[in-house]
Amino acid sequence: MKKFLLLSAGLMLAGAAIAQNEVIREQPEGTLRTFHGYSLATEVSWGYATEDHYDGLARQVVFSDNGDVWFKNPISKLNTNSWIKGTLEDGIITIEFPQLIDVEENDGVVEEWYIQRFQGTEVEDDIEWAVDPEKSTITFTYTGDQIIQNDKDEDLVKMALMSDGKHMYYGDRNIVYTAVDEHTTKIPEGVEMERWSLKYNNDAYALQMKVGFDGNDVYFTGFWPAFPEAVFKGVVEGDKVNILSQQYMGFLSTTTGEGYYTYLMNSKVIPYMVDYYVTSGEPMVLNYDAEKKVMTPTVEKCALVVRSGKTCDIEDYEFSVRLALKNPNFAKIDKIEKPATPTIDRVSCSYEYGWGSMEPVIKAEDIAGNALDVNQLTYSIWLDNEKLLFDPEDEFNGQLKYKDLEAPTTDIPYMFDNDSGIRTAGSLAQKYIFFFNLGFDEIGVQTNYYDEMSEQMLYSDRIYINPETKETRIVEAESTAIGNAMANAEVADIALYDLNGTRIEAPVKGIYVKVVTYTDGTVKTFKKIGR
Repeated sequence: MKKFLLLSAGLMLAGAAIAQNEVIREQPEGTLRTFHGYSLATEVSWGYATEDHYDGLARQVVFSDNGDVWFKNPISKLNTNSWIKGTLEDGIITIEFPQLIDVEENDGVVEEWYIQRFQGTEVEDDIEWAVDPEKSTITFTYTGDQIIQNDKDEDLVKMALMSDGKHMYYGDRNIVYTAVDEHTTKIPEGVEMERWSLKYNNDAYALQMKVGFDGNDVYFTGFWPAFPEAVFKGVVEGDKVNILSQQYMGFLSTTTGEGYYTYLMNSKVIPYMVDYYVTSGEPMVLNYDAEKKVMTPTVEKCALVVRSGKTCDIEDYEFSVRLALKNPNFAKIDKIEKPATPTIDRVSCSYEYGWGSMEPVIKAEDIAGNALDVNQLTYSIWLDNEKLLFDPEDEFNGQLKYKDLEAPTTDIPYMFDNDSGIRTAGSLAQKYIFFFNLGFDEIGVQTNYYDEMSEQMLYSDRIYINPETKETRIVEAESTAIGNAMANAEVADIALYDLNGTRIEAPVKGIYVKVVTYTDGTVKTFKKIGR
């Protein structure tokens, strides 16, 4: 990743004719095609313009009958939801610059954003960019399956953002669009899928997945929590399993409207302040013990990475990949034991303001190290000997901290994250919990797991911490404990009362009482603080 000092920017454009002087938002008429995009892309971060490989972004192009070619969002790392125009003749697409792509108005001041052709000059270890004084076009070769920028890497030509005549750095060069005609791997019918553990990041994390064998072919699924049905394939060769690199994982849409073509890649891990990966087209080779049903990497500092695009031999930083399984180990699961005891990284109570928070670490594995199915895993917060009830309608300072829960519950799904009072904190295992019930001496956490194979509910030991002394203690799980007996009970009714015992319709300011009746007949009372 190359950095350019942002403050060294800013050469003025004088006297240039405008190739396109209106922002095109509507999709132009013609045939729409979607390509896999690759470029060296620049964005601004922390006062610097950084350039790195940007791979796998879905790029939309419209081919009009009159020879016009339209490109949507031509700057990879800047979604303007607009189009620029080129012309196609004899297999060459020519884009004339500058072209207007966006207009902003702030406090009555109108700012226009253009794309312009910039020429780079190498200065020591840096590149200085200026509007090309001689050329105003960039050309691409169109083969039907690819659109390839004709300027070579050493030519240092890019299309970049410009405002008020100044180079704004966002831009792309070495641009290649490629048609995608790939299909995700499917598990053949009749293949028996077994429960396996996936341990990764030096066994710091665990996921339960499924592995199935079809002759020498082996199929893996359930390794990507965001897409549990994704599948990759390996091939058994003697005491080795080769995990093929560059396997297509499917098209990933994002909330910002962008889309990416994703691939499983074999990578070498380069530890740094932020880990980065050098991807390879060669397979990852695993040692395979067929008798014990165990697979382990043959080399250290390796990773299976799901990322956008499949270009090899480039550096991908951790924040640019979709999934990174460092040093993955696979082992067949014979039996699930009770869940591992959680730990508590931090707990804090603000008695003056009436709220607190804690960060429990809940590994998705049992006491034997077997990975648990995260879809069957929940956890409960205990205030002394009572489970904390999370009600989506509870408010604190006007905010719904437990929003997005389907109903009041004492058992939080492991994967639940509302980006507010219940969320992940740095990893899937570490949770952040906000609470505003402070009438307790100890706060604890317990993991609850339904094992589909044995059709049993399993419970971890409960860990408690004293917020004042920070002392911890463990309470061994008992299958007959009240909290465990009602683990599958649902909330049947909720009633609110003031301190005089009068039923009220809504929370009041100050202390009130919430009475929860469960479907198994259990009745629990909670003191609440309304604000």
